[in-house]
Amino acid sequence: MRLVSGLLLATVLVVAFCRPAEGAAPTLPQPASPPIVGRVTPIASEDAKALIYQAMDLSDAGRLDESNAALDRATELTNALGKRGRNALPIIAALKARNLMRAGQFDAAETAFKQLIVEAESASGKRGNPSPLPFSSLAELYMMQGRFAEAEPLLQRSLAITERDAGKNDPATAEALNSLAVLYLKTGQTEKGLPILERILKIFQRGKSAYDRQSTADALVNLGNAYQFSGNYEKALDYFRQAYELDTKYFGPDHPNTNLALSNAGVLLGLMQRYDEAAPALETVLKQTTDRYGADNPQTAHAANNIGWVELGRNDNAKALTYLRAALATYLAHRELQKAGPNARGAAVDEREVARTILGFLNAASRLAPTDPAASAALMDEAFQAAQQVHRGKAAEALALTTARFAVGNSALAALIRERQDLAGQHRALEAALTAAFSQPAERRDLAKEAAGREQFAAMAARITQISAEIEKGFPDYARLADPKPLTVAEAQGLLGPDEALVLLAPFGGGNGEANFTFVITREGARWRAGSIGQTKLTGAVQALRCGLDVGQWATKDGRAGCLQLVGAEPDGKDLPFDADLAYHLYDELFGELAPMLAGKTLLVVAPDPLASLPFQVLVTAPQPTKFPKGEAFAKVAFLARSNAVAVLPSAAALRAAHAAAGSRAPNPYIGFGDPALVGGLDCAEPQVASACPSIGAPAAANATLVAAGAARIDSVFRGGGELADVEAVRALCPLPETALELACVAKSVDGPADSVHTGEQATVPAVLAAHLGDYRIVHFATHGLLAGEMASQDGTISEPALVMTPPSAPTAQDDGLLRASLIASMKLDADWVVLSACNTAAGLSLGGEAMSGLASAFLYAGARALLVSHWPVRTDAAVLITTSAFSHMKADPTLGRAEAIRRAMVELIDAPSGAYAHPAVWAPFAVVGESGPARL
Repeated sequence: MRLVSGLLLATVLVVAFCRPAEGAAPTLPQPASPPIVGRVTPIASEDAKALIYQAMDLSDAGRLDESNAALDRATELTNALGKRGRNALPIIAALKARNLMRAGQFDAAETAFKQLIVEAESASGKRGNPSPLPFSSLAELYMMQGRFAEAEPLLQRSLAITERDAGKNDPATAEALNSLAVLYLKTGQTEKGLPILERILKIFQRGKSAYDRQSTADALVNLGNAYQFSGNYEKALDYFRQAYELDTKYFGPDHPNTNLALSNAGVLLGLMQRYDEAAPALETVLKQTTDRYGADNPQTAHAANNIGWVELGRNDNAKALTYLRAALATYLAHRELQKAGPNARGAAVDEREVARTILGFLNAASRLAPTDPAASAALMDEAFQAAQQVHRGKAAEALALTTARFAVGNSALAALIRERQDLAGQHRALEAALTAAFSQPAERRDLAKEAAGREQFAAMAARITQISAEIEKGFPDYARLADPKPLTVAEAQGLLGPDEALVLLAPFGGGNGEANFTFVITREGARWRAGSIGQTKLTGAVQALRCGLDVGQWATKDGRAGCLQLVGAEPDGKDLPFDADLAYHLYDELFGELAPMLAGKTLLVVAPDPLASLPFQVLVTAPQPTKFPKGEAFAKVAFLARSNAVAVLPSAAALRAAHAAAGSRAPNPYIGFGDPALVGGLDCAEPQVASACPSIGAPAAANATLVAAGAARIDSVFRGGGELADVEAVRALCPLPETALELACVAKSVDGPADSVHTGEQATVPAVLAAHLGDYRIVHFATHGLLAGEMASQDGTISEPALVMTPPSAPTAQDDGLLRASLIASMKLDADWVVLSACNTAAGLSLGGEAMSGLASAFLYAGARALLVSHWPVRTDAAVLITTSAFSHMKADPTLGRAEAIRRAMVELIDAPSGAYAHPAVWAPFAVVGESGPARL
C-alpha cells in the first residue's frame, strides 16, 4: 500500500498495495492483500482460497489471462460447495473486474464494479455483510480518473465494512484506511491524511510477519510523502530513511521497494537543495531501474528525469541536459506507440511528467546556449521542437474524440486506425504486465515468459510504427490532424512569408515550477527567451485583462468579487476597467528583447492556456500615461492591433497545412446559419434587435446588445449522461434573434443571395448537412459554441465541442441539436473563411479550456483555410462592422491578407469619430485562426 513519490518539483501519488509502482504514468492499484480476503470475508474452501491468492499474485505479475483462469477454477470449486461457498463469489467477481481495469478496459470494469455493489447492497443482511472489495476497487478506478468526490463515499463504505468485520486494528482495516489517506493527500487535504497514516503505521508495527514488516516500510514511505506535502521536509526525510533501512534489511538493496524508498529520499534531498547527497542516491536508483526495466522504459525515464533536475540545481546544465534529453526521448517514443483509442481513459504516458521533463530541458538549454555560441542554434532548434510537444499533449484529448470517429466505417483509413488503436491498447496492457513482472522478487519471476513478452512487445511496436507510416503516406491530411510532427526551425523559416513571424509560447506552472518561454521565428532569424514569471502569474494577468474586456466576468457575485480583487477598479457605467499598464507589462514579459523582430510582421501565434484565452491584439506595445483609459482615450493607446496583424494557429505544425492550400474554387460566395429556435430562461437578457445594418459612420446604438447575452447553461446539456444531448436543455439556452440581422448584413456585403441565410427552423443539423457547404467560399455560423471543457456529463465524461443548432423534438444519433466537431471534420469544405461570430467560439468561459477545443481543428481538417472566432460574447453591431469592413478591404485589394483585413477593421472601430467603439471590449474579441493570407470573396 505504498504511495509513489518521485517528482523533484511535484509529487505524484499512486496507490500500490505492497508493490513498487514508481513511474511516470499512473499505475493501476494492486489488489487488496490477503488479510481482506481471509479475515473480512471467510472462504469455505481452502483450495479456492489458495487459487484466489494465486490469481492475485499472477495479476500482480501482469499475467492476467492466467489470473483469470485461476479465478475460474476457484469459481468452480466454490459453486460445488453450494450455499457454503457463495461468500467467495463476489470476491472472485471483483478480482476479475480488477483484471479488466488492469487490461485498460476501464468502462467494462466500472460497469462490473457497479453491478457488484448493487448486488452487495441488495444482499446485505440476507446472507451476511457485503465484501468491501467492490467498493474500494471502484473508488480506486475513480481516483485514477480524478473523480475524487465520487470515490470518497465508496472508500468510507469500504472502511466501515472492514472495521466492523475485521476490527479496528487489523491489517485489513489498515488497507482500507490507506486508500482513504491516499484520496486526502491527492486532493490536498493533508491534515486529514496524516493522522490516518500515523494510525496505519501503529497497526503494522504491532505485527511480526513478513507482510507486516513490508507494510510497515510502506507506511513509513506514505508518511514521508505526507510530511513532504505539508512542508516538513526533515520529518519526511527521516521516514524515508527508516523505510529504506527496513527494506534493505528484509528485502535487500536491489528490491523494488528499497529502490523506491531511496528514490523518495533522493528526490526530497533535491528539494532541500542538498544536491551532493541527492545525486548519488538517484544515480543508484537509475542504475537499478535500468537493470530491472531496461533503458527505454518510462520507469527509467522517470529516474533520469529526477537526476536531471538535481543537476539543474547543482548548475551542471550540460549533465542535466543529457539526462533530460534521454528521459524526453523515452517518453515521446512511448507516447507515439501508445496513442489512446476512443475509450482509453488511462494515459500511456503521464503528460505532467512529459511537461516536467520539457521544462527541465528548456531550462538547461536556455542556460547553456549563451555560454556556447557554436551550439546555440542547435540547442534552440531542439528546444523549439520540445516546446511543441507540450502543445501536442494538451490538444490530444480534444482531438481524440474527433479523430476516433474516423475509425468507424469500412474505408482503408478506418481499418488502419482501428488496427493501430487495438494494438495501442494491447501495447499499454503488455507494458504494464511486463513492468509488474520485472518488479517481482527474483524467486517469483518467470524469465522465459518475460523474454517472450519482450519479443511480443517489440513486434507490436514495430507494427504500430509501420501503420503510422502507412497513414502518413496514404492519408496525409488525416495525419496532419491526428498526429502533427513538430517543426524544425529551418522548416518553419521555409514556410513563413517575408512579412510573417511565428510566435510559439510555452508557459509552465503548478508543481512543475513556474516559467515561460517565447520563440520568435522569421525568415531572417530565430531567437528565444526565458521570461521572469510562470503560468500562475500569467493566469492572473490574463484574468485581470479579461475583466476589462468581457462583461460576463462580472455577471456573478463571485466573478465581480474576483475582478475587483484582480483589477482594483469598478466598471465606469458600461465601460469595463481595462488595465493598459498591465497589458504593456505582459507584452514586455512575453517578448522583451525579441520585440524588434515583430516589426512589420503578421504574427502567427501558437499559445496554450492561459494565454490562449486572450486576444493578442489587446497587448500594449509601449508604456501608457493612464492605467485605466476611458472613452476616446482608448484611441491613443498603443495596442498591438495598430502595428501587427495576428492569426492564431492550433499548433506550430499547422503552419504546414495553413500555407499548403490553394484558394477556394467554390462557386457561391456565402451561406449562413444562426438564430436557432431556442426558448431561454429567466437568466437570459431581453435582446434589442436593430432594424437596419449598422454603419461605422452612424452613431452607435445606445442599447447595442451582446450576441448570446445571458448565462448559457452548458453544464446541463448532457445532464442525463450518455452520448446524446438533452434536447430540452439545448432548447433552454438563450435565444439569439439579433444574429438573424447579422447574417443578413454580412450576406449583403459579399453579394450573397437572400436564400443564403438559414435561421430558426431552417438552422438545423440536417439542414447544414444537406447544404453542400463545399460550394461556398464563406460559411458563417452565428450561434452558441459549446467547448469540450464546458460539456461534462454527470458521469464525468468530457464531450466533444459543438455548435448549437435548432434542436429536434427528440434526440437521435443523427440530430440532437449539436453540430459536433467530429461531424464538422467529416464534411467537405472549400471555404476561404468560416466565421463563428457568436458566444466564446475561441476559448472557454474559464481559463481552463484549451483555445478552440477542437472546433478550429475540425473546420481546418474539413477544408476551411481560416476561421474568424470570438473570445467572448460579441456586440451585434461590432460583429457586423468587423466582418463587413474586413470583407470590403479584401474586395478592394485582393492581395490583402485575412489577418491584416481584420486588423484594419479593428483600427477603424478604434478611430471611429464617435469614440463609441474604441474600448477593446467592442473590437477585440475576434481572432483569425489558420491561414492569414489573401482569400477569394
